[in-house]
Amino acid sequence: MQLLNRIEIHIEKVWSRLKGIPQNQFLNSVGTIEYTLDFEKQINTIYFDNPMIFPSNEPMRFHLQIIDFVNKCPGNMATLKFWFYFDEIIVPTESYTLSI
Repeated sequence: MQLLNRIEIHIEKVWSRLKGIPQNQFLNSVGTIEYTLDFEKQINTIYFDNPMIFPSNEPMRFHLQIIDFVNKCPGNMATLKFWFYFDEIIVPTESYTLSI
């Protein structure tokens, strides 16, 4: 069993480019974490008062919703990387590009 204690979101790049809005498919999840990015900080951290419990070797999904991205992002695109901090394990993701 691992306890997720925090998530860091690293803003790697912000820019503007004309582009259509991508369609995403959402998988069933146990819930949604809503967070507003502060683009003045390169690293945003979500701290949990009550850590999420992930049973070992059992898949579990949740949504992480970036709130007000359209109004807060200084460009119309941003590249983000997520770092998930468990008790003794740190899991970085690949980089993700968000666009308006």
